[in-house]
Amino acid sequence: MKRVFLVLLALLCGLSSQAQMVWYDPMLAAESVVQNQAFVEEIHGYARLPKRAQADVRDAVWSLAQHSAGLMIAFYTNSADIEVRYTTTSSSYAMPHMPSTGVSGVDLYRIDSDGTEAYCAGRYSFDEEVKYTYKGLPANPSHHRKGFEYRLYL
Repeated sequence: MKRVFLVLLALLCGLSSQAQMVWYDPMLAAESVVQNQAFVEEIHGYARLPKRAQADVRDAVWSLAQHSAGLMIAFYTNSADIEVRYTTTSSSYAMPHMPSTGVSGVDLYRIDSDGTEAYCAGRYSFDEEVKYTYKGLPANPSHHRKGFEYRLYL
């Protein structure tokens, strides 16, 4: 099951010939950027229920509530390259009936000026750290000064 412990987004920014990678940790944001999560003031991570709920739900529900499935991080960037790195609380990335990309992977979508989501295909590796790399994405859209909106589904 997907248990995302830490997500770092790297955005390759800059107009110079030597682009700099800027790392962004969503857990360090001034405001919560993790969406589809209740009890935001009580949860400091990628769980779906706060610690106080553990005594009120069945063990199976509590276990599933610690998984990040269903959560999403929204952000803007004008970068053509994005890298996502994270570790999980489990060293088993796959299940007998589901590959690692479905159990421990992420999905990235770009939102255009009409609000249409477009899937972004990337390269990935599952080692001690899970890594997704997206290169050659459209950059500098004319409809928003911050760039395209992206949605990273955990």
